Formats: sequence, structure tokens, C-alpha cells
Amino acid sequence: MVTSSQFLTLEAFINQYGDFPRYELVDGELIDMEPTGLHKNDILPR
Repeated sequence: MVTSSQFLTLEAFINQYGDFPRYELVDGELIDMEPTGLHKNDILPR
């Protein structure tokens, strides 16, 4: 895991986290984006 003192290049970010839409790269820092809730593709149980 990346600590706050480490920075990622765009290439390193894509290689490590490219398949995980939960993460964003902001000014070289890895940001863990929390889910906002249900989306249109989520199915609600009845």
C-alpha cells in the first residue's frame, strides 16, 4: 500500500490500480474513493 510520503507516477498507478475504479491518482497521491451508495446497476432485494 502507498503511504502519504510516497508518490506514484501515472504509469505506476495504471499498472497497479488500473482495474480498480475505487482509486484515483491526485497530484501523485493515491486516493481511496469511498462508495457513494447504490447506483443504477445495483439490484435491490425485495
